[in-house]
Amino acid sequence: MIKIRLVIFIALLILFACPTYSLADEPISRPLHNALEKAQSLMAMGEYGKASNLLEEFRKKNDDQHYLLDFIQGAAYLEQAKPSLAKARFAACIRQKPDYLPAWQNLARCWFDLGDMPQAADNYMKAYALSNPKEPDLLYYAAACLASGGDYPAALEAFRRLMAEHKSQARLEWKEALVQTLIQADKQGESLPVLEEIIREATGDRKRRWQEVLLYQYAELGMDKKAVAYVHALLDEYPEEPLWWKTLWRLHLNQGRYKEALAGLVVYSFFQPLTPKEIELAGDLYSASGVPGKAAGFYGQALKNKQDPDVILKIAGAFHRIGKLQEALDWLDKALEQDQKSTILLSRAYILYDMKNYSKAATAFKTAAPQAKKPGQAWLMAGFAAYNANNLGNAKDFLKNAEKYQYSKKTASTLLSHIMQQEDS
Repeated sequence: MIKIRLVIFIALLILFACPTYSLADEPISRPLHNALEKAQSLMAMGEYGKASNLLEEFRKKNDDQHYLLDFIQGAAYLEQAKPSLAKARFAACIRQKPDYLPAWQNLARCWFDLGDMPQAADNYMKAYALSNPKEPDLLYYAAACLASGGDYPAALEAFRRLMAEHKSQARLEWKEALVQTLIQADKQGESLPVLEEIIREATGDRKRRWQEVLLYQYAELGMDKKAVAYVHALLDEYPEEPLWWKTLWRLHLNQGRYKEALAGLVVYSFFQPLTPKEIELAGDLYSASGVPGKAAGFYGQALKNKQDPDVILKIAGAFHRIGKLQEALDWLDKALEQDQKSTILLSRAYILYDMKNYSKAATAFKTAAPQAKKPGQAWLMAGFAAYNANNLGNAKDFLKNAEKYQYSKKTASTLLSHIMQQEDS
């Protein structure tokens, strides 16, 4: 599958400015009126600390309490990024005036800042219930908080309610949050029509990001034909967009269609320089497509960046396949300077054998055998090489070692019998 990282990000546009409240119609004492008015003036100048301190001093010296005293002091604390202190004041405000919408909104904000998403969502829901006319953003914030807290079933219920009750007002960010929640809730199939709707409405980079996500969902859901068809449609519209060429070759690669993947990678390279790993991949794809000469060229490019023993093994294999045995051997000798692992030793031994340098091949197989994945096979080849070098003593020793392994025992015994008959004749 193609891997496009999907990052959940729910935009919470929940900064509620503290408005300047008209105190004229409020039944409050003159001292409290003056204190609140002064606090609001300080807040208008950005002096939130002074405002909260002024109101705290008033609270200590006076028994005169009012819901606006709690609310405005809470707002001052919230502007100072002190959500715990603000929360206490907004809660006190609500106890005095349970239907005061701004207090519920700001209390929800406090819970959000404190990282308690269920409480934040609950308070946004209460604020939404109080709003008249209904404020859809409050329901959106509630849904977003539920999603952010991982309660995807409740979040989806809230998002669906939002879309149903405010269909004509539905904004792009609501749909984006909904589709991400669907994906996180493992409801990728349900996300597809919403994704398609988002793509019809979005523009520029925003649209492209969601096109990537849609492709990823097609791939995740095993809708390979749909994914490939969609990429081709995107390429018809944006033929010089490297991202879609990259997506195309990755889709083919993940489905084992190596020739198609190679074709896409080659076109992609016209628009975007290949990374070292992509250069190596091009070599792998040429090799898998039966073009080892081309593969060797790409492996050579990859090795200019780093002398990786694994890539050296690949270039040696490519040269081996096109009959350039000395070049293959030279590369493997370079690899052995960095790593003595069995795959390199065995590859070198097989090349020496194919070069008919049987004496050196026998020694190479003998060296590789102890750490080989199939030691019996390596000992068997050492025996064959020694036999072809006319070193019958070594051949017998190597073949006796090969007889110790079930998978090589029969062939080793047959050759041993042949050697003994040859010696007796």
